Amino acid sequence: MPKNTLYIDIHTHNSQSEIPINTLQVTNLSAHEIPSILNSDQTYSMGIHPWHIEKTILADALSHMENLLKDNQIIAVGEAGLDRAIKTSFDTQQTYLIPQVKLAQKYRKPVIFHCVRAYPDLIAIKKKLKPTIPLILHGFNGNQQIYNQLEPHGFFFSFGKILLNPNSKIHSIFAQIPQNRFFLETDEAEVSISEIYQSAAKIKGVGIGEIEKMVKRNFKDCFGKILE
Repeated sequence: MPKNTLYIDIHTHNSQSEIPINTLQVTNLSAHEIPSILNSDQTYSMGIHPWHIEKTILADALSHMENLLKDNQIIAVGEAGLDRAIKTSFDTQQTYLIPQVKLAQKYRKPVIFHCVRAYPDLIAIKKKLKPTIPLILHGFNGNQQIYNQLEPHGFFFSFGKILLNPNSKIHSIFAQIPQNRFFLETDEAEVSISEIYQSAAKIKGVGIGEIEKMVKRNFKDCFGKILE
């Protein structure tokens, strides 16, 4: 494995005071519990997760988010999204999601989506709002039919620990996904991003260095960050 590989972890909840060497991680912040001080060495995403809607006052959260989105450390909105497996009404979830997408569009920052059994609804929102910012589906674990529905709409797909499962159906999807449409992440899993890179390389049939180049290029395209 190349010693100087730069690992990009596009979505993690594992906030650390010191980032692992050769790693750029995007740490998730929930709008209802933003820390008073952000670590100057880290980059973040920030949003209202559908699981936290009941603890969040929408107007207050949006105002707080807008103030912080002016900070270059906050590079994305999210995770935000839709989830049909929770009790919160779906109409309420959409009421919370749509202004977050509009806010992301205003500040030209990508959105990182949480989506459970609501992909057609997400596509409908994209068609309605017509955002021109990148839209990233984190922790993607859909089947071939779902992937086929989403792929023409220009979403990016982020894959996590599911790639470590040799029996997962996601392997065939990851093998076929265009090299300019994916990211890798750890989310809440107690695994290293380097392990996920190794699995990604094996599934794609390329070296770690090639996966690194693909993800770096996608990161630059989405976030405007020039990585050395």
